[in-house]
Amino acid sequence: MSTGWDRIDSLRELEGSWNSFLLASSTPDFFRSWEWLDAWLAVFGAGKRPCILAYYDRDGLAGLAPLCGTSFLGLKRITFLGAGVSDRHGFIVRPGKEDAFARGLPQALDEHTGWQLCDFQELPVDDPISQRLHAHLPPGMTQVSLQSKLPYLTLPATWEEFLGGYGKKRRDKIKYYPRMLSRDHQWSIEEADRENLQDRLDTLASLNVHRWLRKGIPSSFLQPGFRLFHARVAKSLLGRALRLYTLIVDGRPAAFLYGYSFGGRFSFYLCAQDDHFSRYGPGFILQVEAIRRAIEEGCLTFDFLKGLEDYKMHWKPQVAVNQRLLVRCGGWGSRIGASLIWAEHGLIQGIKRKAKRI
Repeated sequence: MSTGWDRIDSLRELEGSWNSFLLASSTPDFFRSWEWLDAWLAVFGAGKRPCILAYYDRDGLAGLAPLCGTSFLGLKRITFLGAGVSDRHGFIVRPGKEDAFARGLPQALDEHTGWQLCDFQELPVDDPISQRLHAHLPPGMTQVSLQSKLPYLTLPATWEEFLGGYGKKRRDKIKYYPRMLSRDHQWSIEEADRENLQDRLDTLASLNVHRWLRKGIPSSFLQPGFRLFHARVAKSLLGRALRLYTLIVDGRPAAFLYGYSFGGRFSFYLCAQDDHFSRYGPGFILQVEAIRRAIEEGCLTFDFLKGLEDYKMHWKPQVAVNQRLLVRCGGWGSRIGASLIWAEHGLIQGIKRKAKRI
């Protein structure tokens, strides 16, 4: 079997083996799953060309760089597949091969992509490749900055052990809202099925739009293609990784929690509730239930994803950090392009700080 690097121009070529390789890698993150990236290409892929770099050793496939090429001011910019909708990006590498992958990646980029700017966004600071990559990048050609903070809970083996990690006030709150809701209403928690999936996604999106518009902030669901993208991903993973919980009160949807369980990590994408039932804390009830079920499934992490909103921080989570790594080649074109990208980055970071998102 040949060793070295190759370029793969179609995600479809790896459909049968992508997720199994991802789940066996050192970073089995849902945002690098085949279904997520395939939906992204289908909905947002216009003008973007996959250039997936594959690294092989004597034992076969050892690493993947899930990249794509785009044009920026006439420059060839390399980004991650899934850019713009993913809370984390990164490389997919067989454990123990991180050093060899990071050492060979810069040359593989030169030989197989024709890059002028490499814009690696939402890279976890503790990602094993990004930690090693800096030593092999062109000196003086890189810029790195904080991009996002992601709170998360490390889950114990049992629900009782989880509750034991909180004080009486928190444990009482966990019991209070379900007890009050049961006093006044009939309620249950349901998972989406094939018959109601689209309707529940539509209602969740509408509630999310309403919530953010009240705050004067446009919801992501108003962006072109955003609803279609999530509908494609949810449909493809229904009955597997999708977790779409609905709190039904007196036969009426009162709240939704949307996420994915993959590789031992529950990724909590968003929650929305009908304000008519807000006094009963329906969103909080679903958070509690999602954490409990994640523990029962054997998940090791409950990931709140990007943003430091109060409802997340009340759980006293740990906080992970993503960074943005921008690499340019020589020449005035790439220098100007990098300056413009970095100026935009600074503006966005300022808005996020004002909104208390970081």
